[in-house]
Amino acid sequence: MLAAPAAAQDLQNRAVAPPVQDAPVPNAPPPAIGDDQVQFSASGLEYDTNADVVTATGEVRMFRQGDRLRADKVVWNRKTGKVVATGNIAVTNPEGDIAYGDEINLTDSLKDGVIDNMLVVLEQGGRLAAAQGTRDLNGTVELRTAAYTPCAVTNSAGCPKEPTWKITAVRVTYRPERQRIYYSGAKLHLSVLPMLQADYSALGTSGAFRISGYATESRRSDDLSSATLTDTERAFRGYIDGIARYQLSPNWTASGSLRLTTDRTFLRRYDISRDDRLRSTASLERIDDSSYFALTGWVVQTLRVNDQQGMQPIALPELDYRKRFTDPLLGGRLQLQLNTLALTRTDGQDTQRAFASVQWDLRKLTKWGQEVTFTALARADAYITNDTLSTAVASYRGIEGFRGRAIGAAAVDVKWPFIGTFLGGTQRFTPRVQIVASPKLANGSLPNEDSRAVDLDTSNLFALNRFAGYDRFEDSSRATYGAEWAVDLPGITLDATIGQSYRLDARPSLFADGTGLSDRFSDVVGRTELRFRDFVSLTHRYRVDKDSFAVRRNELDATIGSRASYFLVGYLRLNRDIFPAIEDLQDREELRVGGRVQFARFWSAFGSAVVDMTNKFEDPTSQSDGFDPIRHRLGVQYEDDCL
Repeated sequence: MLAAPAAAQDLQNRAVAPPVQDAPVPNAPPPAIGDDQVQFSASGLEYDTNADVVTATGEVRMFRQGDRLRADKVVWNRKTGKVVATGNIAVTNPEGDIAYGDEINLTDSLKDGVIDNMLVVLEQGGRLAAAQGTRDLNGTVELRTAAYTPCAVTNSAGCPKEPTWKITAVRVTYRPERQRIYYSGAKLHLSVLPMLQADYSALGTSGAFRISGYATESRRSDDLSSATLTDTERAFRGYIDGIARYQLSPNWTASGSLRLTTDRTFLRRYDISRDDRLRSTASLERIDDSSYFALTGWVVQTLRVNDQQGMQPIALPELDYRKRFTDPLLGGRLQLQLNTLALTRTDGQDTQRAFASVQWDLRKLTKWGQEVTFTALARADAYITNDTLSTAVASYRGIEGFRGRAIGAAAVDVKWPFIGTFLGGTQRFTPRVQIVASPKLANGSLPNEDSRAVDLDTSNLFALNRFAGYDRFEDSSRATYGAEWAVDLPGITLDATIGQSYRLDARPSLFADGTGLSDRFSDVVGRTELRFRDFVSLTHRYRVDKDSFAVRRNELDATIGSRASYFLVGYLRLNRDIFPAIEDLQDREELRVGGRVQFARFWSAFGSAVVDMTNKFEDPTSQSDGFDPIRHRLGVQYEDDCL
């Protein structure tokens, strides 16, 4: 295939401004609603009464139903409806896409026609260039000998530059209603790599996707659970990893991810990943100023030798809808939530859940400066559960069949900040007290699918429900108290938080021993963050046993450097001493290191590693010897504003 002429693929800006939105027509009355008449203005105007031809010259503007045209000269044949524009042409459609050209032949609808030496600047920021292009009444643009790029074509100083990447093609079709661009005979040009060729492709103007994978032929075991290994000659083995996201409209988004492998040892055998589970997802979301809707699903593939694939959950579907109402009651905020989830296992417990909840929040400031927040929650749950005996941990099963639950909770949260000077800077000390009341709930009769991993820290200390997920709700009355101290000095900031809770009633706790919440007094949790300008950051999170003062959670994250080059290290140790049968809450010890060095404007080298330092003393089920790298990577990266 011959390369297209460079002039036909000029993606640079044209020396003409687009027609202004709703530009006024001199001495013309405002158009009536629904008026489809052509309005225009020009420096000079000639009218041939015999031929019924209008010729406009000098800064010509034409408008019709949201379509706008600007040119040096326009000849309009009113009998045939043909419009020919020449010189510094710019045509804008109602969606904001702008087409530039040397000469254009249009109908008087200003919607369809042919443009020579065409450049289309899309409202989303991409641009198309071609030797000749056509546009039909539906807005579809067809280009011949064309090029496309979503990248910038000028540098920070406004000077022209080659885009990071572009696609040239024999034919390009842009369908705005689908927000997709189709190519035939396409070549991909990268400024840092040689030219790549593809026979046909399509690209969304509002989304992106990535797919990668590995494949090979080798001997493998078909049955890892058998004592006798059975080899399969020349078996296909592989792994696929993909992710996609498309902006369907300003409010709607579709996304998904795919991670699948042919067998349980492939990723470790070829040192691709140390993950022991792979999850594939699909999601459809809608977000606006006051509501959120999501329809999602996912499936899990286990890579653990002793796990059964039939025990892994398939979530299809999960539906979540939230609507926020402002000032519906006493000036507060009301939020409605509807949620449903179906979990299916081919060889295990099945659970269907649905609930509806309403939460009211009211925030007030007193004349003394206290911030007082009132919260009330009401929720109704419905569950259907089958095959509960297949779940090993009894507290996760629930009772088979249909079960319901009604939840009610109320809380008052008071913060009282004090601000003053400190060492040439400012300091803020904020004590905080919260009272939560909730009656005894039917938690034990319901399955626990999404509230298993529990750990007390500063992020959930003052939460209305300190369980993760929805299957468990904390049904006690309690008082939570703590304080925050923040210091802001020249170049240095310090933020420290500490807190604890006390259960006001004596009913048995839902929380397992070792979570920090099993007794009436909770463990003490805190977080300290220290920053020196934008160069050093240090964060420490901890949980201290209220009786022995043993550190049950110790987590440290440190970063040194700038955005261009930096080094980071993280350490986590969970010393909770929880019953070994509860797999979700076992002790862990982990080391994380990473870094990045920028050695050119767009080039950098990077690396990271995660080391499992858990031993059998900390977790009897662990296969680690106390130093097991579970994830690491090293590479070179090119990154600019478009790649």
